[in-house]
Amino acid sequence: MLSLDEEVRLYTSNIEREKYESMATLFGIIVALDYLERAYVRDAVSAIDYAPKCVQLLGRYKTMWALVSGKDWVGGDVEAFMRRYRVRERT
Repeated sequence: MLSLDEEVRLYTSNIEREKYESMATLFGIIVALDYLERAYVRDAVSAIDYAPKCVQLLGRYKTMWALVSGKDWVGGDVEAFMRRYRVRERT
């Protein structure tokens, strides 16, 4: 019998935990870059604020991608990752 009060874990080992944390971090960086870019285009963020934050997020993206690229759960490239985990372009 399944208890609704029981905690559900996504992982059973440290390797699986690291996998989910890495995917979550990469996903978050991609979404943050998307929102930052949209805010800049709509003049909600000034160029003075946009440039350093964009460089910072891109640096984090490159570092994270270097850590996870080549893993079968990533999908080979960022587009495959975005399709697999349903990061969609917003209109």
